[in-house]
Amino acid sequence: MSRLPETGPSLRRIIEQQKRQATRARDASPYTRSGMSVTAEGRVQVAGQMQSWDYDGTSRAALGTAGWMLGPDDGGPSLLALNGIDVYASLAGRVAEIEALQADMATAQATLATTQGDLAATQGDLATAQGTLATTVSGLSTAQATLAAQVAAIGDLVDEQVDGNVGNASVSGATITTTPSNQATVTIPVPSGYARASVMGTSSMAISTASLGSTMLTSIAGQDGRQMNVYPDSGNVGNGSSNHARVFAVTPGGSFQVATKAAVASGTGTVIVTTSVVATFFRS
Repeated sequence: MSRLPETGPSLRRIIEQQKRQATRARDASPYTRSGMSVTAEGRVQVAGQMQSWDYDGTSRAALGTAGWMLGPDDGGPSLLALNGIDVYASLAGRVAEIEALQADMATAQATLATTQGDLAATQGDLATAQGTLATTVSGLSTAQATLAAQVAAIGDLVDEQVDGNVGNASVSGATITTTPSNQATVTIPVPSGYARASVMGTSSMAISTASLGSTMLTSIAGQDGRQMNVYPDSGNVGNGSSNHARVFAVTPGGSFQVATKAAVASGTGTVIVTTSVVATFFRS
């Protein structure tokens, strides 16, 4: 009886050896070592996450929620999901937000540039105003100094326009007669440069001779004032006074006299006489 060739242990060993080699090759491949495994057609699993390359692109709701998912390879819209988030859509929103922020920033920069220009113009106007103010203040200071000098000059001029003098004289025990005579004469000098005088003269007289009537008046530069009568009283003493005012031209550097002019009605009399003068001088 014929017999088939015996495969024997040698063939089995060869098959098992090849199987082991194939297993080692599988386990040593980068695909196997990456932890990826095929769980269904078009799906692989890596470390408990599911990936898909066969998304049809018709419903974003179908994007994976446990891992990540790429868009279709059939020319449809490019999609990418990460833990249920539409990455492309989210990125597109972020890009739109960034672009809006960039537009806002550009507007703000333009506004800032305009504001800076306005501020520079305002600063220029302020500098000009400050310069004008400084000039005005300087002008006012100069005007004040000029005004002060003018006021002082006016004061000096007024002082120079008016001058004054006073004088007093008295006699005691003077004898008077029926002919009027000047008693207690005051001489007033006229300042140089002054041409007019306003003069007030006041006279007083006491007469002690019994029963004698007398007269008196104030005379200024030869012009007599009103005559007053003086009569002794029961004690044989009489008192009287008179005054006279006059404005007249004078000779600059010259003088004039003011006196009390007295007389008795008859005989002689003994008197006490006082003359007082106030004179104001004017240049014109």
